[in-house]
Amino acid sequence: MLDMFFSGVSIVVTVLIMVGAGMLLSRLGWLTPQANDLLAKLVTHVALPCMTFHQLLTNYHRAELLASLPSLGMAMISILLLYGLAWLLSRLLRIPQGRRGVFRTTFTFGNTIFMGLPIATALFGEQALPAALMYYLANTFLFWFVGVSDIQNDSGVGNQKRLSLATFKRLLTPPLVTFVLCIVLILLETPTLPPVMKAAGYVGNMVTPLAMLFIGSMLYTMLRQGLRWERGYGAFILSRFVLSPGLILAVMYLLGGLNPLWRGAFLVQASMPCQSSCAIVAHSYRADSEYSAGGITITTLLSMLTIPLFAALTTVL
Repeated sequence: MLDMFFSGVSIVVTVLIMVGAGMLLSRLGWLTPQANDLLAKLVTHVALPCMTFHQLLTNYHRAELLASLPSLGMAMISILLLYGLAWLLSRLLRIPQGRRGVFRTTFTFGNTIFMGLPIATALFGEQALPAALMYYLANTFLFWFVGVSDIQNDSGVGNQKRLSLATFKRLLTPPLVTFVLCIVLILLETPTLPPVMKAAGYVGNMVTPLAMLFIGSMLYTMLRQGLRWERGYGAFILSRFVLSPGLILAVMYLLGGLNPLWRGAFLVQASMPCQSSCAIVAHSYRADSEYSAGGITITTLLSMLTIPLFAALTTVL
């Protein structure tokens, strides 16, 4: 346990160095909003699909893939249970009507792409990528089909656009499309060309450093704008570091069938801070994006303390 704890500390220090570099580059004016957009696109549209392609087709075979698919249901059950708690708390805490959708979405969904994937693979090795991607798939699917429509209600867009073509297109992100493509190729047992796999591996190695630079720049911008404690921020902390990991642990042990590597990767993903896309979507729909950004900043900073603790916890799963 101590070895994993110190491994988590080492990862946090490494992350802090890269995040600090992103903050410094933002302070120097190198990482402008336009540059941050480029970083986000490079990670989500280029590097992460390449890493997904390389790792899945390298480490997975047909029988292993079929055996792992039920884990998707476990992740979705735990996230939906957390969303149900968000509905209850939004009323108990008397969150204003025009902020409830943003509250519930920020409460429920974690940063599984920019932080969860790099940290899970750093802790457990690249063999943990399929598990981390499975949780990411559940988190992203429910975010776009449940969370986004809730934010739309805050802005007055209404229910008629919940399943709009635009929402469906946003769901079809390059990582998800690549993930589905890889599943098809694995099921069909399609051979791959070595030069293609090597190129995908090289490009995929950019995911972690680019993601950490992006987070550092975002943190600098949020901290520079100033933070004010709002009703519901305590609930965000409780959700991301207690309720979300607790629910996935309960679901995994009740349903069973996952090996320690998958349980560890799922726990790490479930304990990530609030998803940064919540504020981006809220801003695009003219909902309360600043409220969401504050929760994202607070939980991201606190995650630097909790990552070693959850890393240690994975040793007893």
